[in-house]
Amino acid sequence: MMDGHNGKKKLHFLLFPWLAQGHINPFLELSKALAIHGHKVSFLSTPVNISRIRPSLQLQDWPGRIDLMELPLPPTEGLTPGAECTADIPTEMAFPLKVALDGIEKPFRSLLRQLSPDYLVHDFVQYWTQSAAAEMQVPAIYFCVFPPASFAYAFHPSKFRNHDITAEELAAPPFGFPSSVMRFRLHEARDLLVMYRGIPGHIALMSRFAKCLEGCMAVIVKSCFEYEEKYMSYFEDAIGVPVLSVGPLTRAVRPGASGNGSDHSGLLEWLDRQREASVVFVSFGSEAFLSEDQIHELALGLEASGLPFLWSIRFPRYSDGGHDPLGVFPEGFQIRTQDRGLVIKGWVPQVRILSHPSIGGFLSHGGWNSAMESLSFGIPLIVLPIQLDQGLNARQIASELKAGIEIERGEDGSFLRENICTTLTMAMAGEEGEKLRSKAAKARDIIAANKQSHIHDFIQKLEQLAEDYKNKKQVM
Repeated sequence: MMDGHNGKKKLHFLLFPWLAQGHINPFLELSKALAIHGHKVSFLSTPVNISRIRPSLQLQDWPGRIDLMELPLPPTEGLTPGAECTADIPTEMAFPLKVALDGIEKPFRSLLRQLSPDYLVHDFVQYWTQSAAAEMQVPAIYFCVFPPASFAYAFHPSKFRNHDITAEELAAPPFGFPSSVMRFRLHEARDLLVMYRGIPGHIALMSRFAKCLEGCMAVIVKSCFEYEEKYMSYFEDAIGVPVLSVGPLTRAVRPGASGNGSDHSGLLEWLDRQREASVVFVSFGSEAFLSEDQIHELALGLEASGLPFLWSIRFPRYSDGGHDPLGVFPEGFQIRTQDRGLVIKGWVPQVRILSHPSIGGFLSHGGWNSAMESLSFGIPLIVLPIQLDQGLNARQIASELKAGIEIERGEDGSFLRENICTTLTMAMAGEEGEKLRSKAAKARDIIAANKQSHIHDFIQKLEQLAEDYKNKKQVM
């Protein structure tokens, strides 16, 4: 199929992310970027996830198109029916969710044969997509949603091939790593060991990733900062697979969009009444859930800071008994802070909030999607990492981008209300706050300049790689 605008062939991509909102969102933004450039995308997920995506694609007019495709999960022991995303479940149900996803390998193979796309873009949990693509001679691309620096550190062969890795080994940067400031804390490394060692009788997450690399045509990452090139080159040399950038892939603000069928006019009206750059937005994303003790310390730290705040608090949907948002806070907290604080349980329009002029800082878990969204509006970050790559991201934001500050923690990972209060005050006021805002504004300009330029370059490089890939297969 030819593109009538420039005479070039329209490509067909099948995109298949892992069932986590932090993966689905960047895959969806990549789909939009490809459709804007005239290409066709088949976006595959489960029925619940597709139903959530569909409203965001309505009334869009692009040269290309996005077709939403569903494959239902089989009934799986330990997994509540209808739980199809990690944002909906407690941590202990994440493993059955992986087992359920493995159960759709056969229908996926049938779908891949039926669609016969030019490229398969997949995630690393469903490692079997790689072998299916190889059998059908569809070039496969692994899309890494983690930033290049964290990816090069945590996914280095010296780590994912070491099935007996210790916390001390995981905390140490791989040999030749191009940064002296990025490393896991020991408590973070201990929490991650199960990803490398796995559960007896089942494939470990890092073993899934290793299988994804076997025969993979390329790895693609979200990147727009010049310093990230050193991490991409470092990792490309380590794994022997081309690493390409698709740009920042940040979400745009959609005027009037409330999302998820919710009316957030009251929230936005509250923000309208606040002074410019005065409010701290507090959110830990869709999958990083705080314990009750952590919620208490965070709440009391916010209270002690005296700053206006908007706190979006989430709990797993399929958790025992549900949660009363009033019940998890320190006694009297909401009454004492009602004149300057607003607590919202559940989903909020994060991009619209971050784009509001009253927001002056973002207290976040350091998930890279949220971090890039914050910086795309010039909002500095106050980072409190909870899990996965977030610790590395926090060090990158604070030490390399210098557009945020990390909250101090104890050796066991604990933090106190005093740590919260001190860091918030530092980030939102005075000379340190001015420096952070200046760096965040520079990051905003870089992200804006790279919003679309990378996709065109990516497609050109991809077509050349595809030609090399085809010639290599013919020789074999």
